[in-house]
Amino acid sequence: MHFGDKLRQLRKSKEWTQPQSAEAIGIEQSYLSKLENGKSTPSADIFQLILKAYEIDTLELLDGIDPAVVHRQLRQIPEVANFLSVRQATNLKQRKRWLMLSALSTIVGIVLAVSSHFGLIFPNVQYTYISKGVVLSGESKEIFHNYHAGFGKNVDRQETEMKMRKRFNEKYLLLSSYRGEIFNVPEEGGSRTYRLRARKEESAVQNRYLMVTGLFFLLSGIFGFVLERKITQA
Repeated sequence: MHFGDKLRQLRKSKEWTQPQSAEAIGIEQSYLSKLENGKSTPSADIFQLILKAYEIDTLELLDGIDPAVVHRQLRQIPEVANFLSVRQATNLKQRKRWLMLSALSTIVGIVLAVSSHFGLIFPNVQYTYISKGVVLSGESKEIFHNYHAGFGKNVDRQETEMKMRKRFNEKYLLLSSYRGEIFNVPEEGGSRTYRLRARKEESAVQNRYLMVTGLFFLLSGIFGFVLERKITQA
């Protein structure tokens, strides 16, 4: 849209004829006709009179006019020059903010994706520990594994075997961190000795969600850079 088209649009919105509009602005009808037909451009004084007649500000008057036309034909008007300067500064701030958000989104995406792949937050290894029962106070921590060694001539093998079997109460622990081959955990009446039973490489469910989230942030950041570049070139 050219300046003349916008001027005509404003006049029609008021339902004014050219003579009425020219009178309201304070200019000759012939001059208004030239402005509307693009054969003349307004001076700074006429620009002010137009704003006053239609009771609008610079933003409203320039809204819809081709930016190239504004720069080429109206930039010499102080109000327009100031408006363009403020808008340029605002656009620059918005562009910097957009680039920062895009960069932050990209970095977060990379960090989450790498953390997920290498199991930095949620390990991708699962350790299975087993305890066969509660070791009573004063007993060897290995009582459930080597009680047969205590069998002798004066020991009722069958009776001891039955007593130990009654004490068997297996418990399993599934851990994401390595606690060593053997470790003890206090428990009422004694303690439990846990031995490493298995080590399994398996992607944690949390890491799958982490990867999806990371890819979302990464793609959002890349899209932000691409979009900003297209807007800048437009």
